[in-house]
Amino acid sequence: MHFRSLLWLPALLLLAAADPAPAQQPGDSVQPRITTQLSARSIGAGDQVMLTYQISGGTPRQDLEDYPRMIVVPGLSVAFSGTNRRLSSINGVTGIVVEVRYVVQSEKAGTFSIPEQIFRVDGQEIKSPVVTVEVKDGPAVSEDLAPTAQLTVGKTEMWRGEVVPVEVAVMVHPAVQPAGQFVAQLTNSGFAMHRFDRQAGVEQRIINGEPWRIWQVESVMTPLQPGVQNFGPALVEMDVFMPLSGGYARDPFGSMGSPATRKSLKINTNSIEINVKELPAEGKPEGFAGAVGSFDLMVTATPDKLRIGEPIAVEMVIDGTGNFDALVPPPLASRDGWRTYEPRVSMENRGLGTERGRRSFTQIIIPEKNLTEIPPFVLNYFDPVQGVYVTKKSPAVPITVTGDPPAAVAASEVKDFSAGSSSTPVPGEELNDILSKPLSGGRWISTAAAPLPVNPWLLHGAPAALLALVLGTGLFKRLRAAAAARRPATDVPRPAVEILSDLRRTPVNRRPFYALATEYLESVRFHAPRSLPSTPAFHDFLATRDRLLYGPATPETEAPLPTEERKSVMSLLPPPPPSA
Repeated sequence: MHFRSLLWLPALLLLAAADPAPAQQPGDSVQPRITTQLSARSIGAGDQVMLTYQISGGTPRQDLEDYPRMIVVPGLSVAFSGTNRRLSSINGVTGIVVEVRYVVQSEKAGTFSIPEQIFRVDGQEIKSPVVTVEVKDGPAVSEDLAPTAQLTVGKTEMWRGEVVPVEVAVMVHPAVQPAGQFVAQLTNSGFAMHRFDRQAGVEQRIINGEPWRIWQVESVMTPLQPGVQNFGPALVEMDVFMPLSGGYARDPFGSMGSPATRKSLKINTNSIEINVKELPAEGKPEGFAGAVGSFDLMVTATPDKLRIGEPIAVEMVIDGTGNFDALVPPPLASRDGWRTYEPRVSMENRGLGTERGRRSFTQIIIPEKNLTEIPPFVLNYFDPVQGVYVTKKSPAVPITVTGDPPAAVAASEVKDFSAGSSSTPVPGEELNDILSKPLSGGRWISTAAAPLPVNPWLLHGAPAALLALVLGTGLFKRLRAAAAARRPATDVPRPAVEILSDLRRTPVNRRPFYALATEYLESVRFHAPRSLPSTPAFHDFLATRDRLLYGPATPETEAPLPTEERKSVMSLLPPPPPSA
């Protein structure tokens, strides 16, 4: 009997499947619902609360097409935080819930209303209800747990121009969780400040039996004027999660599980009285530029064997600690017999000045007479530890200079680029100073010739021989010209117009550009001999050319050519001759 009753089960299943519930037609409209949720009903001034709009009950896809990116409420900051999609099951029905989140904050107390907002979901517009946010005038968090900040300096008595380390330390209670890196700022009119390091170091200290975290950022400052001054305070801005009042129990487990709110803090540190001493006038060496610290000087030069008028590339390396910004290129102890060009920084590898760093200068110098050594270079600085001025000289560099000296030039006419600008005239420079392949000058050939004896037999065949010579010479010249046109020239430089076009449009590095400029001047000289300009700007161009083409390869020589430098050089070049 039991077996026979089971035979009806398939029939019952077929009957149930034959009478399904009415299916939703494609044209039917399903209205989604929107609700709001605040992470806290009331907050303190400066606290943050999360506002979430939840959209549900629409189609299974729940396509969020548009939502407010910015909500403007006077006295209230409402910043978009992100969207989220999650599964939800209500009364056994599973669907998609779309969440749109905003961070709400106010710096003043009051009751604020966020008006209805329009969202577009699955092609339909829905409006949110009005949201009321209450901001209390008073601390809503445990202020006794708020972070504190401390400003410290390496010394409180220092010399003007001295580099002194600075540190800002922020003490954070274990119940407080930082929401990101904090930012420290300090500006004082009487001090030059470097930006604080954004990567803070962290250490722990036991205070009242609890492990506080100490976040530390470092920088350096340099006093700019003497006298007693206040340094600080520094301003620290940070976002933290603060426990609510009464929500933190002082137990060995800290604040785990305690309710907290996100808060943006602005913390002022203490200020420090600093005595800045003026550098002494006694013993100040000539040429002192304000460098304070401890430095060493090393000099190398290449080549050490050359002829008069050939360039020498000098590398001056200053190593040490202190105010690198006040360092100037060391000058020659004696410039007698030398033509010098303006030094340039070729390399720099230094930190804030409290640790050892290095700065290098490159300079082109040219001997103008037979010399056996390069004179010492002089470095002047003030030692803040000893409180005295220090003058250091590099050892003289042995060299061998051969050749005959050129015609004497009055000393008053020599332009010294290392000594700054001068009103004295600048001597004209020979073409050999810029051409990589100097061109030899032409010479006159006398046309006078001694009388030759004449054979009488030559007079009879002279007319015929002369006619044959004329015809043969013309034919030979035509053949040679045709062959020369087909054969590329080896000694004739490229047309100046073609080189000038390359200079204008080719984006090259500095060294190839100056090589093209040299080739252009060679072509101009070849097709139309002329003297070069003798202006100070053109001599600066020659100095830069010498350093880039004849000096050692440095990052400066291979760096891309700046647009302004290209325009400046192009304005100095003479126009191309018509024949080129």
